[in-house]
Amino acid sequence: INSILDNIDDLLVILSSDRKIMLHNKEADRVYRSISNASFHLGDDFLQCLIPERKKIVAEILDQLREDKKPYKTFAEYKTTTGGKLFLDLNYIPVLDDGGKISYIHLIGMDVTPQKIFEQKMTSLVGEVTNLIDNVNVIIASTDSRGYITQWNNRCAELFGYEKNEVFGR
Repeated sequence: INSILDNIDDLLVILSSDRKIMLHNKEADRVYRSISNASFHLGDDFLQCLIPERKKIVAEILDQLREDKKPYKTFAEYKTTTGGKLFLDLNYIPVLDDGGKISYIHLIGMDVTPQKIFEQKMTSLVGEVTNLIDNVNVIIASTDSRGYITQWNNRCAELFGYEKNEVFGR
């Protein structure tokens, strides 16, 4: 079973109901090493393996899981030991026994770093283009197919005396 788990691209950690690490795959170990320079060990308390900044929030998530017995999805940003960034989508999934008590917790995570870096670059680019349009010394105004104003730069406001918020949608 370990060879199957080690060929999964997502990280997987299986915790006991008392937060002990019962199983983890290579991807989980790779991610953990990239943020801590350490490795997971079977039987370790999962919270004690986390970086200090994450312990409290993960403890709250696990407490919420015990109470609700429903999956919990979250997002986390980490700084790697090499100074880079690591972005993870994390799913905590409780596995219940016949009596409705939590037997195990599956932690499944996906490294979404390339997507988040792309999003950040696109957001930055949009901001730069918006700034350029707003501050260029020419009139830039546009309308949609219904004739409503959708773009109105600072030069338009200076010449016509109306601010963006006064003309948008008119």
